[in-house]
Order: sequence, then structure tokens, then C-alpha cells
Amino acid sequence: MIYTILETIAASLFLICLGFIAYWIFRWVQGDCEFRVVTRRQSRAVAESLSHTQAVLSFTVPVINEGKQKGILMDVIARACLPAEQYDALQVYAQVTDQRHPRTDGYWKAVTVHKGRMVGLRIVVTLKSVTGDVIRNCERIPDVPIDIIYQAMGRGEWYYAKDRVYLTGADIRNALHEYRGDRW
Repeated sequence: MIYTILETIAASLFLICLGFIAYWIFRWVQGDCEFRVVTRRQSRAVAESLSHTQAVLSFTVPVINEGKQKGILMDVIARACLPAEQYDALQVYAQVTDQRHPRTDGYWKAVTVHKGRMVGLRIVVTLKSVTGDVIRNCERIPDVPIDIIYQAMGRGEWYYAKDRVYLTGADIRNALHEYRGDRW
């Protein structure tokens, strides 16, 4: 009698373990979302506005879902990494928005990205001159690294990831010299 109870408990534990193994195999086969910023397809910077002390540039960079499932970009943040110790003539700020639905309030609206599809990120970079003319201060500006930090969620746990794009000094100067809008 006691052996029958022990055999039943052992068989139940075996079936539970087998169920967990089957679940994890199923989850592994189904996969999850996997986002990647495609830095080689970054567009050239375009000047949107220009004044004596401030320039606003923008460019786009695509993000692709290379995973096996659709995923959601819950939050995306752009962070310009140009410390004052490296270049103190300008303050650099970056903001990101969905290219298809641009916003100006700094809020990222979550975007669902199906597997194999891309979504465009529009990065808006504001250059504020600390002293003097912004164009003159951009003559010696080094390449500006911009971190794209995003929170993604798919079938599994949500996660944060970071990729880096560069706004080159030459691209900044070209965008400012090609600007055709109103100047101060």
C-alpha cells in the first residue's frame, strides 16, 4: 500500500517535471522578440531650425525586430554623450520619437513591431551654444555619440537594451551649411 502511494507521488512528480521541460522546449522553439538598431542605415542629419545660439538637427535610424515573435518597444530614450570636459562650447540634447507619428512633448508612445519588420526612430538633436555663435562653435565639434536606450517586451520578460549611433562632426557642419530656412 505504501509503495503504491510512493509510486503515484513519483509518477506525479515525473509528469510535472516533464510538463515543465515541454513548456520550456515549446518556448524555445517559439522564440521571442529581438530588437537591433541598424546603425548602417542611419540617415544624414538635416537642420530643422537655426538661430544665433541654437541649432536643431534631426536624422532617422531604423530598428528591426530580428526575433521569432512580435515585440513592443515600450520606451525609447536618446542620450547625447558629449561631456563638457571633451567639448565645452556646446550643450547637446537628444530626443527620440516614432518617425511615423512624430511628437514634440518628449513622450514615447509604445510601438508594436512584428517579426522581420522595421520601425524608424527620429532623433532630434538640439545644439545650444554656451558662448558665441552656434555655427562657429560647431566648426570644431567632434563626433557626438548618442545612446539609444529602449525597453522591449515580447513573449518573455521585458528587458532594457542599448545601442549607440554617431552624429559625426562633418554631418553636423554639412547640415548647418545646407540649411535653407530663416536665419537670425
